[in-house]
Amino acid sequence: MSISERADIHRMATKIALSYARSHNETFDAFPQLFRTAYHGLLSCAEPPQEAAVPARRASVPKAAPVRAPVPARMTPPAKPKAAAKPAPQRTGINGTGRGRPTWTPANALGKAGTRR
Repeated sequence: MSISERADIHRMATKIALSYARSHNETFDAFPQLFRTAYHGLLSCAEPPQEAAVPARRASVPKAAPVRAPVPARMTPPAKPKAAAKPAPQRTGINGTGRGRPTWTPANALGKAGTRR
């Protein structure tokens, strides 16, 4: 990284730290840590990531995937045609409630003659 690039990063880190300190009411004592955080954050974005050394592995033969036996298809019986729904018969009782039972009265409960049924 050249000197001019580092100077640009330094300027940007200063602006970021000042902006953060102003908007979050930070004290002057906190500025060095804010600058350091901004500077290292910008450096990590500017530099390409370094490849970590991976230990060499032994050459191995790739394992073959286990072969699954095909599952036989299930035989489903043919669908039966559905019968057309029959409309429910309309029952109308003496009192016209449509339920086929007369309204409860004390006379009905005692089983007296002459009740409506």
